[in-house]
Amino acid sequence: MESLDENWSLFCSKLEKVKQTSNGIEALCPSHNDKSPSLTASYTKERILFKCQAGCSFESVVSALGMEESQFFVQEEKTKSKTIEAVYRYEDKDGNHVMDVVRFKPKDFRPKDLTVRWSLDGVTRVPYRLPQMLAAIKEGRDIMVLEGEKDCDNAAKIGLTATTFCGGTGKWSEEYSKWFQEAKVICLPDNDHAGRKGMAFIASR
Repeated sequence: MESLDENWSLFCSKLEKVKQTSNGIEALCPSHNDKSPSLTASYTKERILFKCQAGCSFESVVSALGMEESQFFVQEEKTKSKTIEAVYRYEDKDGNHVMDVVRFKPKDFRPKDLTVRWSLDGVTRVPYRLPQMLAAIKEGRDIMVLEGEKDCDNAAKIGLTATTFCGGTGKWSEEYSKWFQEAKVICLPDNDHAGRKGMAFIASR
């Protein structure tokens, strides 16, 4: 994709009798039989600006230059569209579906309630895999606190019981404490400063 600087250079190269001014340039207008320079132009970070003092339209000047209108404006880079990679179901102690966390590709996470809202307003938040966690505590098994739902699901596949929280370890809420009574909890942070800081805080609670 061409930059605005490149398009400005191209624009100037197509004009005749170009002369520098204090605000930019002046030149013959390519859209009419101009004898005395009547086109003034300059550019900013966002766009190329020009005006024909004889009244030629933007479209007619651009067409006469053989350029595209889009070349006179900064083009926003197209962002990659996000696709849903996984939906993590959060349940209350009785196994009732209360909310979801949706994982997107490129990597991003968004929580949602059971309607179409990307919001948790009015939703009682619970740890991930709460029913399995409570069953493990009852049996005296260790509970691991990890930093993502995917890690918890993978831990379950090898017989371990793990949980996490919507938004990650940095989103610990005091209301979660009641679910860990009588539990032996092992906090495993990601190998980064934020992960270690978040897990140290959770461990202190």
